[in-house]
Amino acid sequence: MCGMKSGKAKYKVPGRFFLFVLPLVALYYKTILATLGFGFFTDMQPGIGGESVQAAGVNEVFFDDSIYVNAYAKTAVIPTQPKHFPASLKLPLQLTLPNDTFAIRQWYIQNSGNFSKGNAKPGADIGLLQAWEIEDGDSQVVVAVLDGGTDINHPDFTGRIWKNMKEIPFNNIDDDFNGYVDDTAGWDFVNNDNFPQDETGHGTNVAGIIGANINNSIGYAGIDNHCKLMICKITDANGNGKYESWVSAIYYAVKNGARVINMSVGGIAPSAKLTEAINYALANNVVVVSAMMNTNTNRPYYPAAINGVIAVGATNPDDSRAEPFFWDSESGSNYGNHISVVAPGNYIYGLSPQGDNFFWGGTSQAAPMVSGLAALLIAQDFSRTPTDIKHIIEITADDGVGDPKQDSPGWDMYYGYGRINAYNALKYFYAPADMEQAYSN
Repeated sequence: MCGMKSGKAKYKVPGRFFLFVLPLVALYYKTILATLGFGFFTDMQPGIGGESVQAAGVNEVFFDDSIYVNAYAKTAVIPTQPKHFPASLKLPLQLTLPNDTFAIRQWYIQNSGNFSKGNAKPGADIGLLQAWEIEDGDSQVVVAVLDGGTDINHPDFTGRIWKNMKEIPFNNIDDDFNGYVDDTAGWDFVNNDNFPQDETGHGTNVAGIIGANINNSIGYAGIDNHCKLMICKITDANGNGKYESWVSAIYYAVKNGARVINMSVGGIAPSAKLTEAINYALANNVVVVSAMMNTNTNRPYYPAAINGVIAVGATNPDDSRAEPFFWDSESGSNYGNHISVVAPGNYIYGLSPQGDNFFWGGTSQAAPMVSGLAALLIAQDFSRTPTDIKHIIEITADDGVGDPKQDSPGWDMYYGYGRINAYNALKYFYAPADMEQAYSN
């Protein structure tokens, strides 16, 4: 089923999580967790309604279907969720924001419903705190950021910028014979040089959403804490770009090991060469994510409108569709027959060369949310294909969260399959037959 693992699913348990105990299982939960190999300590958390449980000397715990079936049998609770994730054992859960200085501004990590810039709704986030307890990334996963360059020396990117180890720096020789001289950290396809530096802040913000370091006591928290960021500059100081550069950057990213390509850009005209490059990426097991763009119309932009691309719209802190964005009353998240999902994309605080107090808005910010999630899904299972990743992200999205006039049940042209939910996506390790059937139909 979609190339997903069967048998045992891996969850990374950092030592402590919270167990929510249903009334009917109060007498059984310690026995159940003992069966799963956990030890206990008493530490009631006010207002949580459960008891803290600590993993007994393990960092990785393996669960399989038989254990979950036994858990159901012992709890005598009627299943209301897929049996691989029982309603009685919601594992694991994390309730603490990372210690990054401005993480509290990142409402899409944990939305309390309080936001100074506009209306907000509790829970209108992407479930990152819980998701990180399952998977927080892998340094073997490379995400290519095709944008306006990035401030590669920003301290929040320490250790995160992809390095071309086949290239000897500053010797003015194309050591790896890939056609790019001294491309040690990516390439500037606009100026044709090896210094893909950001000139506008856009690319730095996008890269930070994907992969700014987490829990380093500075800046902001990215979605993936370990992936490498391959920087490919494809737009100039005015935010303009040419398909020729985009196409070259796609081939570069694929040939140099990227597993995800983020393109928070869009062109108004279809292009055979761009389509060919996207198809090349997909055929070589590279996920492509692109922004729907911001004209508040159903006009298609490319590459978002190319088949196989995960096309992403944007939402507000209250789960409404972003229309308008804060910067223009005529703007809004585009919609149409090719939209896949939506993600938070308005009032997005994040990294910027100009400082840490800037917020951004647009489907450009929503797309890297999805790229970060794609990187986490690949880290969880390297065998997953672009089709698998797209399927998981779509089938686990939260549907019906917006205005019912736009966010109708199932797929719709405004929200696609819904607002992404990283926690749901990462716990969707098996493909339940009922969900598979619903998706196929």
